[in-house]
Amino acid sequence: MSQSVAKVQSVKSSNAIEGIITSDKRIEATVLDSLVPISKIEICATHPDISPTTVEAVLGKMVKKGLIKKIGASRDSRYIRND
Repeated sequence: MSQSVAKVQSVKSSNAIEGIITSDKRIEATVLDSLVPISKIEICATHPDISPTTVEAVLGKMVKKGLIKKIGASRDSRYIRND
């Protein structure tokens, strides 16, 4: 494991212990709480402190886990809870 990966994991663990909500959890909550399909741009507007790259990565993980489904392609992509 690289030193930078270890630092990130350590910070996430410390945040969890202290009750700090990470950007991943905030993105997940935004998508899962949405009643209508939501776009990456809308998520970025809701959380301007989180980079679009991070939003994209979290959305990809959520799709792989089966938590959400992707509707459309490219700029027209939207995400909704997978019920």
